[in-house]
Amino acid sequence: MTVLKILNIPNPRLRNKAILVKKVDDEIRKFMDDLKETCKFHDGVGLASIQVGDPRSIIFINFDEESPGHCYYMANPRITWKSDKMIESKEGCLSVPDVFNTIMRHAEIKIDYLDYNNEMRSAHFKENMSRYIQHEVDHLEGILYIDHLSLLKRKILMKKYSKILAEKSFELE
Repeated sequence: MTVLKILNIPNPRLRNKAILVKKVDDEIRKFMDDLKETCKFHDGVGLASIQVGDPRSIIFINFDEESPGHCYYMANPRITWKSDKMIESKEGCLSVPDVFNTIMRHAEIKIDYLDYNNEMRSAHFKENMSRYIQHEVDHLEGILYIDHLSLLKRKILMKKYSKILAEKSFELE
């Protein structure tokens, strides 16, 4: 398995929309394993193919409170239902490192996807799992969590992010 390079904002490839996977074969499974390795290396909860510059519609989720140790590989994830109830929680992103903000997400979702073995699955997720999956599916649409913020909050976050980048650049010199 390989640790892949994660793209950070403002990389324009993060705004690309993913293309559908025809079949989960050995090559796709190897890529899914690389997503897992990369996510775990960076202590992430999830990772989308777009975040590593791959245009295919694939996400990896490294966490399930209801089944500890269980992870999800999803090709072509499609949210088929969203609850009206919303939940608010703090989010971050491996492509926007070291900055967090409170985001509203649907409390529950239903989703269809191809799994690691090329089997079509339908699943219902609640609370945190619902949030994690929505976050990663957004990536496949070229949407970042910061896009859910008001313009003012986004400007404040970007100013903080720019300061963090400048400090990191200074440390590398």
